[in-house]
Amino acid sequence: LEQARQEIERLAAENSVLQEALSATQAAWSVASGRAAGAVSELSSAFEETVFPVNKWTRRKADVAGSSLFLPGLIKAVSSDWNYKKIWARKLAGGRRDHAAVIVVDTSSSMQGHLAECAFESLVYVLGALDQAGVDQVAVVQCGREVRVLKRFADPLDAVTQFLVMHHMHNVDDCRTNDAEGVECALNLLATSSARGAKRVFVLSDGFSSAPWKHTSILRRANGDSGGRVTDVVGVGVGYDRLRVERAYGKWVRVAIPAALPEALRALFDDDDNAAGDGITGSDLTPTAFASGHAQGQHLDEVLRDATAVFEKLEDEMDSQRTAKLISGGAPGQVTVDLCFVLDLSGSMKPFINFIKQDVRNIIGGIVPHIEKEIAGLDLQMRCAAVGFRDTAPTFEVVDFLDVGKVKRTAGGEVCKPFAFEGAQQDAGGATFLERVGAFSAFGGGDLPEDVGDAILRAASLEWKSRARLMMIVTDAPGHGDLNVDIARFPDDKPGQTGKAQAAMQALGQAKVEPFFGRVRQAEMRGGTVVTAAPTARLEEQLAVCYQALPSSNGKQLSVINLFDAAAVDAVRNHFIFCLDESGSMGGTPWSDLNAAWARFRAARLADQGGEDVCTVIQFGSSARVTHNCQSIRTMPNSFQYGGGGTRFIPPLQTSVGFIEQGSYKPILVFMTDGECGDDPNPTFDTIIPKLRARQGKAVGIAFRTSGSRLKTMMDRGNYSTKFAADAASLSGVFAEVAAGASATESLASRVAEEVSKHVRNRLVVDFL
Repeated sequence: LEQARQEIERLAAENSVLQEALSATQAAWSVASGRAAGAVSELSSAFEETVFPVNKWTRRKADVAGSSLFLPGLIKAVSSDWNYKKIWARKLAGGRRDHAAVIVVDTSSSMQGHLAECAFESLVYVLGALDQAGVDQVAVVQCGREVRVLKRFADPLDAVTQFLVMHHMHNVDDCRTNDAEGVECALNLLATSSARGAKRVFVLSDGFSSAPWKHTSILRRANGDSGGRVTDVVGVGVGYDRLRVERAYGKWVRVAIPAALPEALRALFDDDDNAAGDGITGSDLTPTAFASGHAQGQHLDEVLRDATAVFEKLEDEMDSQRTAKLISGGAPGQVTVDLCFVLDLSGSMKPFINFIKQDVRNIIGGIVPHIEKEIAGLDLQMRCAAVGFRDTAPTFEVVDFLDVGKVKRTAGGEVCKPFAFEGAQQDAGGATFLERVGAFSAFGGGDLPEDVGDAILRAASLEWKSRARLMMIVTDAPGHGDLNVDIARFPDDKPGQTGKAQAAMQALGQAKVEPFFGRVRQAEMRGGTVVTAAPTARLEEQLAVCYQALPSSNGKQLSVINLFDAAAVDAVRNHFIFCLDESGSMGGTPWSDLNAAWARFRAARLADQGGEDVCTVIQFGSSARVTHNCQSIRTMPNSFQYGGGGTRFIPPLQTSVGFIEQGSYKPILVFMTDGECGDDPNPTFDTIIPKLRARQGKAVGIAFRTSGSRLKTMMDRGNYSTKFAADAASLSGVFAEVAAGASATESLASRVAEEVSKHVRNRLVVDFL
């Protein structure tokens, strides 16, 4: 087998036909896995609860109450004169399942057609369910005329393994069924396994054997008749055609379709006293008319034509079952969750990153108490990590997994608010996870598109350990190349980049991590129609396609969460309305100083990814003129032409009103002057203040080489700030300060903690608990 794997890998690197065959194999396997997502999840629960339960007898913990004594605790209590009180045993569950399983697949000629298809689909179900249940040691054996090991315990379920399995399952041997040798091979494999828990063999077969006497002898060995360990060998018959697994195996299940396997196996293993000859059949769910019609040789299509009659009893049973058992593996115990945050730290995220950092605490705090309240006795442990990324930096800000500790509670057991944690793990520098993430800051980034794929790849390489592995990806930017939704809208310095989404999702698949996407900016809608796509639309689409193609996704789609209200996010896009004094005193050097300060402002906004800002420039003296009307900051010039005249504030203020009310962006009125005005601007400005507040806007006054008393009085009426600049350098600094402050917003309605914690809770309950 090792030689075969190496040969396939070598040839695939040289032969395009084999490469296509491997790709086709993965595609077919993914289709089968996707179609079976629900059944695989149900079968995984059946494995966890009955077939491969956690070994509760070896997983106990000392406690102050319980129904049975804990011997180590009792000894400690006696030796301490009963000062030690934890003498009772508390059972734990939810840990790693140290079991082994071998699936034997019959590929003889009697399994052709419908039975072969059922066997293949059942194999996909079983392998996917065992992986979800945390059973790591799984092997696959084929038996027909020959007996072959197609997968050993150490082999991954990769494209080569899938190719070997599908190739041999669809190349039927002759009429011989060496099932005895197949089971013997499975027992020999299990004898080499280091698993301390249950070891089981599942035989996908129709029950016909070429050597029944030898078959009986092998089953006796499995039952421990030779003094060895007892190993369950379960015959699994799936399909409508002739089956006789009940005659060939002491334990058996027989179902019409693969999706019925979970309930059949659950029923078989629910009773610990199953004796030889026990089995479960689907005949109880099928009316007599179905059985007799099938026996007379009716074609399957004819039998299924009257679906109401055939499945009437099944429908009644399903209708009576309204609740689902959510705890897998028996009684609740300790469950560990790995949650990684992949955060865009470029300049465009400055309005959002502070909310996200603050809400990381609330996200964690909202998950643990809620689930522990829903599932009594559950001990939920959270390990968190973070990867912060910027496009221009060659490295990432990485916080590897740290235990966040326990949520603090009051003496009465209530969760403390705001959330606080005790016993949090510290890194080598003595900082906790929340302290490390709290130090993140958003800046820089260059062009708006980011290398999100590289950040996901970095996060996939972290020390993932828990069974429940979740990743939250947050960015407001498109990806490079084929992940850019609109290169004209978002200029890209890496337009030829491809394949990052596929590489990132494959890395997550190998690490068994489930991602979900936090959308910051939503699409612009008008009348129910998308007018402008969300910046991350293409990125989300490609990540979703590549994720769903993974066998480990089990057909699930990439979840996308809108983190912020669309109206609040729109308000983060800035419309700068500059009212610039071009009176006679601003001629010459002062005007050059103003142009230099404006150029610095524009460069700062572009460097901080403010490329979606728009600018309006109103130049005024005795009157006002609009020199640039709602123009993208990317196309704005670095200097303006000087005009001249007196100094009146009312004309530029009146002109600005129409621009304040225009569009959906947040208006920021920047009023710059170098002198006192000859009119009274206060009444006019009083009408502007409510218009700015209605749009979550603001105003700032800049007094250049003047005390600016009239300007300050005007700005004070709206509680807006006035900044003073005595020379060219300080004027440039003030403009840079305005550029930096434009990203701050107090009106953004954050839903991060609520939305993310709700999503993680749902995923944990449905998929892992």
